[in-house]
Amino acid sequence: MKKTYGVGGQQISGKGILVESDGVEVNHFIVDQMSKVPEVNYIYSRQHGDVFYVWVVIKDSDDDAVDRVIESQQKVMHEFNNVAFDFSVIFQMGKDVNDLIAPATPIYQRA
Repeated sequence: MKKTYGVGGQQISGKGILVESDGVEVNHFIVDQMSKVPEVNYIYSRQHGDVFYVWVVIKDSDDDAVDRVIESQQKVMHEFNNVAFDFSVIFQMGKDVNDLIAPATPIYQRA
């Protein structure tokens, strides 16, 4: 049975990585879970070898927001327990997001 997830903001994925669990693309699940954290402004992803890298960008340093992002990361890792993830939380701090992220696919931008 294929699961579907609603997404707030703007999902940018189209050329995303197609790791699936019950027919759900991992990028869609990541966006669904992490976009629920209001402080998340951007999400980028990239697969290199067997590792799936995810960069989550929040505007400013915020311990509570980081805790909520970590909870979302745990849900992603539970859903895709056969995938090796490397998550990073980046504080934008007024900088251009493109200067903060390694080459990766943007999969979410808060509207």
